[in-house]
Amino acid sequence: MHSISKILSIFTCLTLWAGQGQAEVAIKWNQTEARAELKPNEEQARLHFMVTNSGKELVRIDRIETSAGNVSALIDRRIIRPNGQSKVTAIFNKGKRIGKHYERLFVYLDGESKPISTLRITVQIPVLIEARPQILYWAPNSLKTPETVNVDLDERFIESIDSIQYDPMRLDVTREADPKNRVDFLLRVVPLNFNLPLRDVIIIRGKDKFGVPTEARIQVTIRPF
Repeated sequence: MHSISKILSIFTCLTLWAGQGQAEVAIKWNQTEARAELKPNEEQARLHFMVTNSGKELVRIDRIETSAGNVSALIDRRIIRPNGQSKVTAIFNKGKRIGKHYERLFVYLDGESKPISTLRITVQIPVLIEARPQILYWAPNSLKTPETVNVDLDERFIESIDSIQYDPMRLDVTREADPKNRVDFLLRVVPLNFNLPLRDVIIIRGKDKFGVPTEARIQVTIRPF
């Protein structure tokens, strides 16, 4: 009798293990990675994933967790019948972010403590005015020489540069063409007095093709002693 109970216990464990394996196989996605690029006038990106239940049992999506607070998810249909489909929409909110962002969504089935799937999204937010470097710093032992800032414009979206703002009593800023034609233009920056402490900012202001103001900021610091 003891041997029969032991055999039944082993069989039950194997059945549960097999059932979990089938649940993993039953979930199939049309893609697990998606990409999007926001236009300057767009505040939100929506990326879509289709999931199919190719198993013989109902599958229920319990929840979706995300890797960042500005990313959320909508589930079109939580309960998916055999051979049925559902759509998961990842929502990325731009806020004040720029550049390229990589985020993940973790999909949990009902009763599972570990995610059944990981979905990856990449969202590119255009940098309309890119200044490199963004920080100019003269330390006590620095050479008292000008610094050059490379400025690139995203010509797909940028309409114009309206102004370059700085304190002319403390800085001399000159816009110059790039002789090697690598960037759209250069800024040559020279402090008027290297012996005085300085914390200031140069602001390059422009407009995109949607009429939205945009800017790039360059921090300028002098620490003479």
